Amino acid sequence: MNSPITACCLTLALAGPGYAAEPPAAGAPDAAAIKDIKAYCLDFNWAVTDRKRKPFASPGTWADADPAQHVAWYKMIGANVIQTFCVSNNGYAWYKNGFVPEQPGLKHDFLPEVVKLGHQEGMLVMGYFCIAANQKWGTDHPDLSYGTPSTYPNPYTDEYLAYLTFSI
Repeated sequence: MNSPITACCLTLALAGPGYAAEPPAAGAPDAAAIKDIKAYCLDFNWAVTDRKRKPFASPGTWADADPAQHVAWYKMIGANVIQTFCVSNNGYAWYKNGFVPEQPGLKHDFLPEVVKLGHQEGMLVMGYFCIAANQKWGTDHPDLSYGTPSTYPNPYTDEYLAYLTFSI
């Protein structure tokens, strides 16, 4: 189960409606035109507590996040690149009707809406996949993981890599 791959996340530039396979959508910003990157990521992986060491957020914790408010906040702070989640470390997606199950109670089709609204504001949008910490995978496939929760990332077995490929 050991793997030479040590990445903990995968980040992709999201362009059109089908993302990686699609050409940029009308109105999508030209990445080459951006001279100074001003990026930020609101991290939906963590729960709000008074503890110094924050626990992972349970599936659905941030499911009511509003894409319009999200993009407006990035615009307000002067960001020109949004890094947002495709799949969180809990193993659930921020888009509806995909291969990976959506966050329980997901109110908006969050990721596609952030991409559309971000592009309307001239921002690039980067999609963040937590590939090392995936609690759902660890729970669903204990024989192919180090258990969950774990301080070790999921091993990059052929099965897990195939699963990740379908989630993109």
